[in-house]
Amino acid sequence: MEYMDAVMARRSVRKFTEKPVDRKLIENMLKAAMAGPSALGKKPWRFLVVDSMESVDCLKEALPYGQYNYPAAVIVMGDAEISKHYWAVDALIAAENLINAAADQGVDSVWIGLYPFEKEWQAVQEKMNIPENVKPVCVIALGYGEEKQEAQTSYMEERICWNTYE
Repeated sequence: MEYMDAVMARRSVRKFTEKPVDRKLIENMLKAAMAGPSALGKKPWRFLVVDSMESVDCLKEALPYGQYNYPAAVIVMGDAEISKHYWAVDALIAAENLINAAADQGVDSVWIGLYPFEKEWQAVQEKMNIPENVKPVCVIALGYGEEKQEAQTSYMEERICWNTYE
């Protein structure tokens, strides 16, 4: 799939089939995630791939808003020791690249937000044994949607200004 087609057709999916996501596809997503920019080139991102049902169930225990039936997920994190001020921004950029790479490969996803809600990301940190300096910013649930959704445009010309804010 072409990049723009993948980005424009991508939708958040909350009902997945049980079909597992091949690790090679997840590795490709991670390569795309790490290809994104980072402040001062520090690359503070970290990723925890969760693809066993036992681990997925453990993760769900920490996610009150992430109780979907996904077969795999990636916890996207930032290391605050590597980048004191930009760990979250850099990790969030990586997460967006990961989602777009998933769509490009025909894998559906939904973003489960954690940052900036400290209580939520600390619950994931504790449940998944993540070190204190490594902060989860989101969970990207991955799988194959039960139904295909039609692409809808989100483009809103009225939200765009050129040269000055009007």
